[in-house]
Amino acid sequence: MNNIKYLALILIFFISCSNPTEPDNFNYAPKSYSDTTSVYVQGLNKIISPLSGTDPELNDFDLSPLDYLGNVRIVGLGEATHGTKEFIQMKFRIFKFLVERYNFKIFAFEADMGESVYIDRYITNGIGNLRTLMINKMHFWTWRTEEVYTLLEWMRNYNIGKSEDQMIHYLGVDCQYFDDQPDLILEYFKQTDPTIKNHIISIMDTIKTIAKLPYNQFKNYFINMNQKQESNLIFLLQSAINEMESRKDKLTAKSSEFEYANIKQLFRNIQQAVEVYYNYERKSNSTYRDKYMAENAEWMTKLFGSNTKIALWAHNFHIGNNISSMGSILKNDLIDDYQIISFSFSEGSFQAIGVEGLNYTGLKKQTITTIPIKNSINYYLFNARYNNFILRIKDIPQDSQLYQFAYEPHKFLSIGSVYNGNPDNYYSSKRLKHFTDVIINIDFTNAAIVIPKF
Repeated sequence: MNNIKYLALILIFFISCSNPTEPDNFNYAPKSYSDTTSVYVQGLNKIISPLSGTDPELNDFDLSPLDYLGNVRIVGLGEATHGTKEFIQMKFRIFKFLVERYNFKIFAFEADMGESVYIDRYITNGIGNLRTLMINKMHFWTWRTEEVYTLLEWMRNYNIGKSEDQMIHYLGVDCQYFDDQPDLILEYFKQTDPTIKNHIISIMDTIKTIAKLPYNQFKNYFINMNQKQESNLIFLLQSAINEMESRKDKLTAKSSEFEYANIKQLFRNIQQAVEVYYNYERKSNSTYRDKYMAENAEWMTKLFGSNTKIALWAHNFHIGNNISSMGSILKNDLIDDYQIISFSFSEGSFQAIGVEGLNYTGLKKQTITTIPIKNSINYYLFNARYNNFILRIKDIPQDSQLYQFAYEPHKFLSIGSVYNGNPDNYYSSKRLKHFTDVIINIDFTNAAIVIPKF
């Protein structure tokens, strides 16, 4: 999801489209065994570790190659499409593994920070109905699925009976919306400090007014905003942050350190969204979103002490070490304390918005039933000995031809929210050794089951 509100509106519009629940039954293209003699495939076969499956109920013995992640601060969990059942299930498996074995504390999603507060309240305190919250609060269909529902229910059940310091949390790193933030902020001050200064109420009223503008008016608001107006709005939000900091002792005494930090970051999140939209409309810089998602992820690593460990859910592009991506920023800042797990597949189904020419055709199950492009990264992964496996890039021997292959640019399949029916259009050049630390390959996939919006 590299576009912002424009694409978001398209996603919302098509939410009520087809919602397949039947199991997939394809005539998959067979593995091209004539190519298994490739030195690259032979090299892969020596170092890949088989997976027993993606079901989160499976024993975690096959995840032992990921034990080394136990002491890192952030583990990025990618996806090669936004709508693949097995990717969601596998990320659930890995998060469960990291929580139960290594005390990971937060599952941070490529989701709106404001909406995520409501989901976290359910996970920690059982407030609300999860399915209703997912329908009413989640802005994107991409995690409003039955598979994510199962994950969130597990997180809720994990927390039951645990003290606050033992609980796990669901938080959002994204900065594309700010419609929930004002009400959450005002609710907090009403409960903790009713004497809140009028200028904070005024600021929140302004933000709510902007957030509720119809699409074209919202777009025009930022098109017409000049630099002084943008700076003034950022300054007003900063004054509210400063006000919070001056009252920290009083506020935390009537809430908690976690609530205080979360509400304070919501102010910052609004600042981020304003800058994202302001710069997007001017085409001056399209990397603000990833920059701020990285900032929010790093903020979370200090939320429950200086060594808070988090898993970070986003598309392969965002978590990967790509130019100007969230992952590249985290890699630069944290080095080995940020580890990237990318996902790959070859054939199967997934959810995505169809597109024919310039026309969107709705959210629906998409299929790929052809083998990957020859000599692509996916092609060699497809021809490896196992259908489902873990590949740790660091295990590639330095004196091997596979190591040289990993340093060279090769095509890699990656699909976002939109798909035009031709997989060849969704390959981009990647240097395997550079953009990821681990690949989890699932050869044959199924579409996630989207929970209908209406």
